[in-house]
Amino acid sequence: MDATALGTNTLTLSGSAAETVNNLTGNVVVSGAATIAVNATGSGAQSVTTGTGATTITDNGSGVMTVNNANAKGSARTLTLSGSAAETVTSLAQNLAASGVTGALNVTTSTNALSIATGTGANTINAGAMTGALTLTGANAATVTALGGNLTATGDSGPLTVTTTGGKQTVTAGSGNILITDQSTGVLTVNATALAAASTLTLTGAGAATVTGLKGSLIATGDSGALTVTANGTGQTVTTGSGNMSIADSTSALAVNATALSASDTLTLSGSTAKTVTNLIGNVVASGAGPITVNATGSGQSITTGTGADTITAANGGDTIHGGGGADNINVSGHTTADSFTYSATTDSRNTTTGHDTITGFGTNDLLDFSSLNPTLHIGTLQTAGSQIAADTIAWVNLGASGMGAYVNDTAGALATTNANLMEITLAGASSLSASNFRA
Repeated sequence: MDATALGTNTLTLSGSAAETVNNLTGNVVVSGAATIAVNATGSGAQSVTTGTGATTITDNGSGVMTVNNANAKGSARTLTLSGSAAETVTSLAQNLAASGVTGALNVTTSTNALSIATGTGANTINAGAMTGALTLTGANAATVTALGGNLTATGDSGPLTVTTTGGKQTVTAGSGNILITDQSTGVLTVNATALAAASTLTLTGAGAATVTGLKGSLIATGDSGALTVTANGTGQTVTTGSGNMSIADSTSALAVNATALSASDTLTLSGSTAKTVTNLIGNVVASGAGPITVNATGSGQSITTGTGADTITAANGGDTIHGGGGADNINVSGHTTADSFTYSATTDSRNTTTGHDTITGFGTNDLLDFSSLNPTLHIGTLQTAGSQIAADTIAWVNLGASGMGAYVNDTAGALATTNANLMEITLAGASSLSASNFRA
């Protein structure tokens, strides 16, 4: 059918027979289940109201095409768009194949589950009416607003911008960068398994969120909710939000920038890989055998690390530091408020070359706290190197150029200062200790 003579008027089609409309410069209204193909060439605004059948529109005109797809709800057929013109689709109820659209694509969805193959121009999808799942494919940038259901974008490689507004939701990322503004009222789950190693997930919002399978990087500086992250990539970087954050990683070294973490909140780390935490003003609790490097820049912090050989730098003071097992290096040089160093097991600092902690910058008002070991432990006195440390006793020895050594005998018999069954903490640079530096 040649619609050249129609001008800007409206063509109404009904029935079940397939129709092809060429040279459309006006509008089309379709009722029924017919399969319709439209070639639009108009220079002004045009519209197509689809029926319940499959519809194909090729639009190379210079105007904007509006497609009303509400009648197709439940038809399980496809709306196919192509051409250079800008396309606006309202009440989308069919799956949309728009990979051939090079102009701007604007879509407002209906309520049912849908799949959309986006075009090569700008793509904007208003999913506010959706209660079903949205599936996105494509290679160009797309923006999804007011997402009330779930989103699956594993087949999408372009950058995505998503705003969630539902209850408990799941967003499955594609391989490209993705920015999610979380306005969900429930917990948001982000499946980042498909995210490429070179891509970044950016989270903003105030609600709780869980990120699984993270292979790329994560930036959450604009997020204040509680975040739980499982990282599976290589050489990743995670930038925290201001709320509590938990990261599990047993795949590769992980760098965590904790600048945004508030002073009252906690970063929890687990896994067997090495981790580096910078700009920490909040608290950290780490478990696992992976070595942890912590650069703490706040004051009054709680720092707990795992069983690896950890490195802790905390220059401001007022901190409570528990290095856990392994030979830890703790540097508190320059701090002006007393620190507390807590030990809850003899394995926290063994009296061996590779097993004992070293604390640099230990001050006259700092405290070594062994009160969690056993109730019969008591504070002794200064001893000489090689002397016997009585059972259940804390003692200290001047190590000369190495500083002071604090020894704990948590056994039922006396042990020499060379015995590996003792605890030992080397206080590098310290020249004296007193009973006030210990808690039993």
